[in-house]
Amino acid sequence: TDEDAESAARALIRRGIGAVVITLGGRGALAVTQDEARRLSAYRVEAVDTTAAGDAFVGALAVALAEGKGLFEAARIGNAAGALAVTKMGAQPAMPTRSELEDFLASQE
Repeated sequence: TDEDAESAARALIRRGIGAVVITLGGRGALAVTQDEARRLSAYRVEAVDTTAAGDAFVGALAVALAEGKGLFEAARIGNAAGALAVTKMGAQPAMPTRSELEDFLASQE
């Protein structure tokens, strides 16, 4: 459950982890810091193949963090990348380009 996920994330934070992000599949993701927990809803897309959705999420999250975005914004971008990945078959072919990701995010505003 979302409550169990948050409880697990908070347990890691109590052990000294600075932030935790848990993917929740078709339900989105949960991002937790010492001060805040946010559940980010999944983007609604027509899923074709879930292969590499997590890889797309983590890759986009890491790039966003490396570019200086905050955790919750980075998780939102990761969510979008994961959503785009499930709309195509396979792993490598499903990875969204930056342009595809930016266009998708712009269409969601």
